[in-house]
Amino acid sequence: MMRWLRWTASAALLVAIGVGAGWPFLDPAGRNGLLAAGGIAVAVQAVSFAAFNRLQEQEHGVLLALLVGAAARFGALGITGAVAMKVDTGLGRTPLILGLATFLFGLLMLEALFVKGTTPTPTTE
Repeated sequence: MMRWLRWTASAALLVAIGVGAGWPFLDPAGRNGLLAAGGIAVAVQAVSFAAFNRLQEQEHGVLLALLVGAAARFGALGITGAVAMKVDTGLGRTPLILGLATFLFGLLMLEALFVKGTTPTPTTE
């Protein structure tokens, strides 16, 4: 649980830095789109990281967690993109979609730092 909390705090900080970096270059709709992208990315990644932590002890759990996480990321990006194109949300579409893809990738790299060396090693007895 503590690892998940540390990861979530780190993810929120990383997203805040990303939003802050893009903020001066965007109009109000783009800023809202980037904020929404950050929120969606942290939510999807937090659930994926929790699933990884829960499944890694099971046989083939790491592979299952990676597959479920990848499906969740692609699904979130696809659904968000489809909704952004069909529904007038008032959010900047380009910052929303590009921000989400960027945040999902960045948070995936952050996740790799937190799971490095935590997977059980098989024994040969």
